[in-house]
Formats: sequence, structure tokens, C-alpha cells
Amino acid sequence: MFVAYKYKLYQTKKLKYIHNKIDISGIIYNHCIAL
Repeated sequence: MFVAYKYKLYQTKKLKYIHNKIDISGIIYNHCIAL
């Protein structure tokens, strides 16, 4: 899991704009499930 997390951080620095859009949509999706 830690390796995947490091990889995700690396990808975030590499493709920050695209990754931010994915993270935001993921947060919204998780929030809808929580409700």
C-alpha cells in the first residue's frame, strides 16, 4: 500500500492538473456514498 501511495504522489507531481480533477471527482463520489 505504501508503494502505491508513493507512486500516487509521484503521479500527482507529474500530472497535477489531471490528478486533481480525478481526486475531486473521487471525493464527491465518496461523499455521495457516505450520504
